[in-house]
Amino acid sequence: MKIMEALFNKINGILKDAVENIRIIYFEKGAGPFKKPLMFAVSAVLILYLALYSPLSSKVARKKSEVYNLEAIAAHYNDYENVRTRFMDYQKRLPSIKDKDEWLSYILTSLARKHGIVFETFSSQTEVEMDNLLIVSREATMTTSYSKLGKWLSEMENSKIFIKVTEFNLKKDENLIGAVKVSLTVSTIFMKYAAQAGSAAGVPGPADSGMPANP
Repeated sequence: MKIMEALFNKINGILKDAVENIRIIYFEKGAGPFKKPLMFAVSAVLILYLALYSPLSSKVARKKSEVYNLEAIAAHYNDYENVRTRFMDYQKRLPSIKDKDEWLSYILTSLARKHGIVFETFSSQTEVEMDNLLIVSREATMTTSYSKLGKWLSEMENSKIFIKVTEFNLKKDENLIGAVKVSLTVSTIFMKYAAQAGSAAGVPGPADSGMPANP
């Protein structure tokens, strides 16, 4: 520490002497003697700038950009994790793409039979592709009681696997006391990419719901 302090004092003294000598020469002879040294000094400063400062500035700017990107990633990492977790939860609620041809039909008919509901009409399956999703729907009509209808809809829409009533029309049956005529559309969603990797991990299929392989 004492060596550094002594060196600093020595350099400081040399600089003070140099400045004092420059002042004396300037007052005696004007700016003439300084023109040539000044040109060399400017050249030296320019070389130092190009060799040291300019590349250093580029490095600093690049590092600042890297730090900014890292801060942006860190700021949104939790959001990304939350979205990814929700996405995985949604994926687990979707039926397996390998069962797309019979899964919805099986669920509707088996639950209807369980609650004593008989379909008067039951449409063929419709499929709509949307990016990586396949939306599958079936239409049905029936005449049943409020009680049976309510229990059937409740069990269906509270299923762990995603299934929703997307259209619903109800009309009182004038010829049968306590009965209603119902027409509805029920839909579910499959993820198409699961067909390439087999069943999506954790996604139950018909077998998990007691569905036979060939109903």
